[in-house]
Formats: sequence, structure tokens, C-alpha cells
Amino acid sequence: MHRVIVLLALLPFMASAEPHGHHDHGPGEAIEATTAQVADGTYETRLSSMLVEVSKWPPDQPPTATQQAEADRFLAAVKQAAVRWQDRDQAEEDGFTNQFDHAHLMNDDYLYDGIALDPEKPETLVYNKSGHLDGVMFLMPDNRTHGHQFGGPLTRWHYHDMGHPVCWDGVLPDFYPDEPETCADGSPPSPRSPEMLHVWIIDNPRGPFDSLMNVQE
Repeated sequence: MHRVIVLLALLPFMASAEPHGHHDHGPGEAIEATTAQVADGTYETRLSSMLVEVSKWPPDQPPTATQQAEADRFLAAVKQAAVRWQDRDQAEEDGFTNQFDHAHLMNDDYLYDGIALDPEKPETLVYNKSGHLDGVMFLMPDNRTHGHQFGGPLTRWHYHDMGHPVCWDGVLPDFYPDEPETCADGSPPSPRSPEMLHVWIIDNPRGPFDSLMNVQE
């Protein structure tokens, strides 16, 4: 079995979804956003050919005061924890290593620790071209579990659609010369990556939990 080490969130960003002062990257060809309610009752909004947002609430649903307060609290906790990782050398000392494009650093210990949404243990750090930490990304351990929307409709998780079924090892795809009917963990091959959530610590005009990549010069 040949394992290609590539995090789906870090697939080549081939198209800009909506241009403005930042570089906005969405994997796959940009298309008009469409929303549909799927079998489990969640709403899926396709933002590009490969990028799909998932939410328990429709896109136009406003958050409650409690949801807004929880989102604000979590964002503040992430910003506080992330101060130490503005120093990329410190991030690497803490176990974050480059995984794809020199902008994303992942911590394998946090990826496989079974803990989600710990501000002190984000699975991935996202840097811009100047080496400034723009945000972090939290990842679910498999592609069968929805991320917890602690901020209600504000905190929409997203996944990437490979376009064809693959097997998964955590958030990493395993590519086989011939795809088996059953993967090593007993699950069927699926085109869908595990869900992930961006938390931007920079000022993002689309909001601190925006699914699209937003990397400054």
C-alpha cells in the first residue's frame, strides 16, 4: 500500500473563490455556492468543486446570543494560545512540522490524540507567505463524525471532496493502485475527507471561522 502524505485541507489551491485584498484559496474550481439538506438533516453548502461546508443550521440562520458568546470565548482562547506560535521556530520545537506547502504545520501528536477543539492543541497552524501566523485549523479524526458546532451556525465545518473514493488513515488519504471494497479500518472507500474548522486570528472580512483559505502577502 502506497501512502501519499497529503492533508486534504492542503490540496493545491487552484482557484480564487472571491477576490479582495487577501489571497482567497478554495481547492478545486470555484462554482456558485449551492446548499442542500442531506439525509442526516445537516445542510451542505458546496463552495467549490472540492470544498463543502457542513452545518446543522441553514446558511442564513443567525446565531443565538449564547452561540455568539461561545464562539467569541473560543476565538479569544485560540488567540491567546497561538501567541507562542507566532515564532515558527517555537512551533517546530512544539512538534509542528511542515506537511505540504511551507504554510501549514501539523502536529501528529495532536492529530491522533482523540481530542478535538482544544485551543492549546490545534492540529494545524496556518502561516502566510511572510511567516506570520494567520490562524489554526482543527480536524476531526475520521470522515464519519461531524465537528461540534460550539458557535452554532457561526462555526461551520467543511470537508474536501476528492471526486472519487479513497481510503483514509486519519485525515490522510491512502491511495491504492486498485481501490479495495473495504479499507484497512473496515470502512468503505469514500471521496469525503474528515471535517475541519479554520479559526482565523487575523482580521478576516468573512469572519474568524471562514472555510476558505485566507492568506495575506
